[in-house]
Amino acid sequence: MKRHTEWEDLPPATQRVVESHCGSKQGVVYVDGARSGLAARFYGNAREVYLKAITRGRADTSRYRREWQTAQSMPKAAPVPRLLWSEEESGWLVYAFQLIDGDDPRADLKHGSTDLPYVFDGLNRLRSTLTPCPVEVRSVVEYVTRLSFVGDRMLEQSEQVPGESVFKAALEGFTPDSLAGGDTLLNCRLDSRQLLVEERKVYVSGWTEPSRGEAWIEPALFAAASPTMTWDSASGPPELPPISRRRLIRRPWRRHCGRIAYSRCPVDRVESTA
Repeated sequence: MKRHTEWEDLPPATQRVVESHCGSKQGVVYVDGARSGLAARFYGNAREVYLKAITRGRADTSRYRREWQTAQSMPKAAPVPRLLWSEEESGWLVYAFQLIDGDDPRADLKHGSTDLPYVFDGLNRLRSTLTPCPVEVRSVVEYVTRLSFVGDRMLEQSEQVPGESVFKAALEGFTPDSLAGGDTLLNCRLDSRQLLVEERKVYVSGWTEPSRGEAWIEPALFAAASPTMTWDSASGPPELPPISRRRLIRRPWRRHCGRIAYSRCPVDRVESTA
C-alpha cells in the first residue's frame, strides 16, 4: 500500500493550478522518503520546480504547513531554495520551490568529500542569515524533548546497545530545558537529503521542523546525524566558526550525541569527546 501522494491523486483543479504556473506536465520524479504528501520534481514545458502538496487530515499536514510558512519568511540571502509560488485549491495546499536538479544533488558527506567545504560554508551562512530568527516558530526545546523521549525508549527497550554505558553517561544531568534561549532559525534535520549542492553552493531544504535556538545547536545535530562524516575531534569541522567549533566539541556536543541521536552516532565519536 502506497503512503505518498502521486500526481494522479491531485484533484483536476489542483493539477490545473500547477500547470498554470509551470505549463503542461512533461514528467514527474517522486522523491524518496516522502510520506503522506506529494514531494516531487515536476517538469513542465514552461518551468521545472520542486513541488509539494498536502490535503487536510493527512499525517504530515502540519509538517508541510510549517515548511510553507517558514519558506515565506526566508531572507533572500539565506542558502535555501526559493519559494516560487503557493496556492490552496480544492482542499489542497500546493507550493513550489526552486529546483536544485542534477543526477543526485544530495551532498556527499563522506570523509574527504569535495562537497564538505561547501557544506560547512552553508552552515556558516545559515547562522549569519537566520539570526535573528526571521519567523515565529517554537523553541528547539520542544523538538529535542520529543527526540529525548524516543532516545530514552530505545535505550530502555533494546537488550543490547553498543556502547550503552557511554550513552547513559552522556544523558546524566541533561534536560532539554537547558537548550532554551537563542534567536537563530534552526532546521534541526540536516543530513544529505536536506543538503543540495549545485555549482559549488549548498542549498538547505526540508524545513519541516523549524525551531528557534542557539546557533551552535544546528552543527551539533548535523554532526550527530551524519555517521559517515568524520574529523579530528580535537579541532572539529575546519570550516565552522570558532564559537561553534568550541561548543560543538565540548559539553553540548557530548550531550547531544547521547541524548538526541545515539542510535545514529558512532560510539567512538562519543568516546573521543567524553
